[in-house]
Amino acid sequence: MLLAAVATQTHAQADLLAAIDRLAQSKKAKVAHSVSYSRPTSDLVAAQLGTAGSMKSMLETYSFTMKAEDAKLVDDIVQAMYAQKDNPDCYRIEGYTASSSQKPRAWNLVYGEDATSGIEIGKNNVYNYTFVNIADKSTASQYRTCYCIEWREWMKKIDGRVIITYARIPRPDTVYVKNDKYSFDLLNKWKQTLPKEFLKMGEVMPLINALRMALIDADPDDAYVVAPFLYKVIKDAVDKDLLTKEERDIVSQQLKRAITSAELPSKPYDQNAQATLDYLRLAVKVLEQPQPLP
Repeated sequence: MLLAAVATQTHAQADLLAAIDRLAQSKKAKVAHSVSYSRPTSDLVAAQLGTAGSMKSMLETYSFTMKAEDAKLVDDIVQAMYAQKDNPDCYRIEGYTASSSQKPRAWNLVYGEDATSGIEIGKNNVYNYTFVNIADKSTASQYRTCYCIEWREWMKKIDGRVIITYARIPRPDTVYVKNDKYSFDLLNKWKQTLPKEFLKMGEVMPLINALRMALIDADPDDAYVVAPFLYKVIKDAVDKDLLTKEERDIVSQQLKRAITSAELPSKPYDQNAQATLDYLRLAVKVLEQPQPLP
C-alpha cells in the first residue's frame, strides 16, 4: 500500500521513493500511515487521466518519531528531494530550516481533482520542511505530485511527517485578457487553431511575446488566466520544434526574470499567484529541454 499516491513512477523519482520507503519500513522509526482516496467525479476527467473505473490516491501521510541519532532517515529524503532539480518534470523545490529568528513561509499543499482541499505546512518556526512538485506527464502536465517532509528535532528525538499529495494544477477554463487588442486577437487565434492546426513558424514568438507582456501588466487574477495558456503555447511550440535555440534561450531568461521578480517570500500564500508561477516554471523546464538533433 506504500506510496499509493503514485500509479507510475519515473526513474528520476526512484531515489526519493526509496528514501521514503526506508523511513516507512525502518525499525528505528515509529510510523503511522494514512491515505485518502478519491474517484474522479466525471467520466471526462477520468478518461483524460486514464483512470476510468479506478481509485486514485489524493493525500498520503506518514507521521513518524525516532531518536535524533537516526536522523539519516530524514536527511536521505531531503537530499533526494533536492536531487530532483535534475528531473525535467520537477518545477518547484522549497525548503526551510528551523530558526528562532526567522519566520517560515506557510504553504498550502493542495490535493484532489479540483485542488480545493489542502494541508498546511510552515505554521511553526521550530519545524523544518522541504517539498518538491513534479508534473505528471501522463496528464499533459495538468496534474502534479507533491512530496513533502516536515520535521523537528527536540530533546534528542525527531518527529514529523511525510506528505504526498496529488492534485490538478489550478487552471481556469476561460480566456480573459484585458490588455491590448493585439494580445487578445493573437490569443483567440491560437485558441481557434488548436488542436486542428498549430501556428506556423514565425508566428509563435509574437504570440509568446504578447502573452508575456500581458503577464507583466496583469493583475493577479488576469495573470492566473494567461500563464497556463503561455505554458501551453511554449510546450506545443517546443514539441513541434517551432522555436530556434536562440529563441528558446531568450524566452527562458525572460521567464526566469519574471519568476524572480514575482516571488516575494514575505508575501502571504496566494493559490492563484503560486499557480501562475508554477506554470512559468513548467514553461522554463520545457524550454531548457535538449533540442532534437536535425
